[in-house]
Amino acid sequence: MHQSDKTLTELNKIFDMLDLSESQKQYLLDLSRIDLSMSKELKKFQHILPLAEFKKIVAALNFMSSKEIYQHYVTRSKSFSAAASNDSITSALSQANAVARRECLSQYPELVEDESITLNKCSTASERVDYISEFLIASFNDRVSINVDLSLMTVESRRADGSKKIITIKNYSSEAFARFLYIMLFREASQDEILRVVKKIELNSVLYSKQSTIIQLNDCYVKDGIVYPGFYTDGSLPRFYIDRSVYESVKAGKPVHYCKAVDDLLRHLSNFDDQTFERFLAILSTIFFNNEDLKNEYNYSIRVYGKDGRNGKSLFANLLQRAFGSENCQIFSIADLTDVKTLYAVANSLVAIDSDSSGKTISEDAAALFKSLTSGERMQIKGLYQKATTIETSCSIIAFSNVLPNSSDKSAAYLRRLEIIRSDYQILDENEKVGANSERTLIDLSEEWFKELRSEEAAQYLIELLLVRSQKLIRDRDMPKRSEDMNDLLNRFAEDNDSASAFVHEVGLENIIGFTISEVKEKYQLWCQENDMTELKRKFSQILTEQFGIETIMTSKLKLISESSSSYALIHSKAKNAIRVWRYKDESKTEEFLRMVKDLD
Repeated sequence: MHQSDKTLTELNKIFDMLDLSESQKQYLLDLSRIDLSMSKELKKFQHILPLAEFKKIVAALNFMSSKEIYQHYVTRSKSFSAAASNDSITSALSQANAVARRECLSQYPELVEDESITLNKCSTASERVDYISEFLIASFNDRVSINVDLSLMTVESRRADGSKKIITIKNYSSEAFARFLYIMLFREASQDEILRVVKKIELNSVLYSKQSTIIQLNDCYVKDGIVYPGFYTDGSLPRFYIDRSVYESVKAGKPVHYCKAVDDLLRHLSNFDDQTFERFLAILSTIFFNNEDLKNEYNYSIRVYGKDGRNGKSLFANLLQRAFGSENCQIFSIADLTDVKTLYAVANSLVAIDSDSSGKTISEDAAALFKSLTSGERMQIKGLYQKATTIETSCSIIAFSNVLPNSSDKSAAYLRRLEIIRSDYQILDENEKVGANSERTLIDLSEEWFKELRSEEAAQYLIELLLVRSQKLIRDRDMPKRSEDMNDLLNRFAEDNDSASAFVHEVGLENIIGFTISEVKEKYQLWCQENDMTELKRKFSQILTEQFGIETIMTSKLKLISESSSSYALIHSKAKNAIRVWRYKDESKTEEFLRMVKDLD
């Protein structure tokens, strides 16, 4: 197909789909005859077309930058000279501009009446950049949002049938958008000027966009966890868009589509335990809890744990991405949350998937960020080449691993957020050997089953299922309880990862009370190395105080110092006046404890 024919075909598709005026259509047809290279950028940014009258911008720019027009109405005009001699220059210019607008811009009445449209106003590059930027920003009017860091442009598209839809343009780049605008503006400004225009539009999007957490679907939207029919118009663009129609399910109170393979997979991941399944489903539904209060109340993070792998994590991660849209999902590692780019991407996602979480220790800083994310807190984050901004997060974190996680933070707040689900069943071919710690899945696997799971029906059913569940949970405020197996796993995680408590339990208080800070620290570090445990730094003293009732206090009394301590001799010989040791706050309790230890020896 000839390039011109290809471009014309593309234009006809756009005309059928988008709500364009006859003037806009004719302008595009005229452009296509002049610039046959426009099809690529036009296709990428076609949803911008209904939002801006590019022909009008070109007319205004030409009027304000043309030397010929200026000379005609001012420098060579006898009427201007006469007006200037009889009145002020200012008045004469005003009259000349009014006449020029009526004669040159008659097809645009709003421009004729706009006194800011004046001759010679855009004679310099900076003036052209400013005008184009202001015109486009006003035209877009919160209907276009650009996130350079995520390479995303979001557009409120006006369809030919009168409907509205949120469109996400992936792989956005400033250069590509500039090429599109350069073509649309018929080269009234240079490519460099247009790129500067784009940078201004991007900056405006960053500075003035309202960081809503609205989730828009095709026929409804979610605000503060509640589903409303239609299109969200109360403010700026929704942050998230899911390209699915689901409101019929919400009205019915149950999914209108069904996919048995999805239920199979969820039950498989839940170890075929009904209580775990119900809890799993309820927590997944909180993905739609998009405000801080709800996130703080239901601040859970799922971790699917299977020792031998092959438990269907990839199948589920893929299903989530298809259901919610890959642009709303972020693949990451929890341990990497301290990385600025990782944190920014996760904070701006709806679903964050740690698809292969290893036994790598989660630092205290990463754990703190994890807690903030799952609580829907306002966070100060910084994108690439941007100043730090504060946003309300609405992210649900789901992790998969073959080992239980290691974390430096074992606080109750962290543990409350963890929902560990054991998956002992593997999805294997008939000839594949089952792992030592696993069983073959109870699902009747077949080619049809995998085909069904990867279908659009499966993705649609999952969205409907979770959205309906979310509304029930909000209404009833009845979160299913953890299964016995889930509680056992969580307790095991807490015990296995609390190196401070484990250290005390193993070495005993007799090797801590009456010893100096440095002595205990040295013992603890060595013990952690020998037992492959993570050393707690800031939390160590806190745990010993909270769980065992001991603290570090200065003393000069030998009765409060263990005779096994190297400092005992220093105090005894008066080489030191006082030392800081671990002890009970109650001196008599400490003395009694040390006497008992000595008697046992």
